[in-house]
Amino acid sequence: MSAWSGIVLDVRPDLLSEPSPGDRISSADELAALLRNGEGGAPTVVEETGIHPLARPSDRWEIVMGTGLRGVMEEMSESEFNDVKARTLDWATRVSLSKVELNVLYGRSTKPLAQ
Repeated sequence: MSAWSGIVLDVRPDLLSEPSPGDRISSADELAALLRNGEGGAPTVVEETGIHPLARPSDRWEIVMGTGLRGVMEEMSESEFNDVKARTLDWATRVSLSKVELNVLYGRSTKPLAQ
């Protein structure tokens, strides 16, 4: 669990599901199985590991608001939003956050047209 998730769980536990949608498929084998279960042809899956340097710890907040995590934040009241933001920025500064790992899985298969 990320520090951000822990903060959100403390403020609004109802907004995070377990497991989170992004955790449901977290390996190439899991994505390949999903594609095979969809009755597609042999899947092609590529993993891309991404370590992204941050210019400053506060860039972590830009990542929160520039991804699907923003949807969780938009469900909060203004005071909850500000609390989570302040605590996230405090954590990132306290640990001198300088990089984040954001990995991606790409997959495809071709499903025959129904006759």
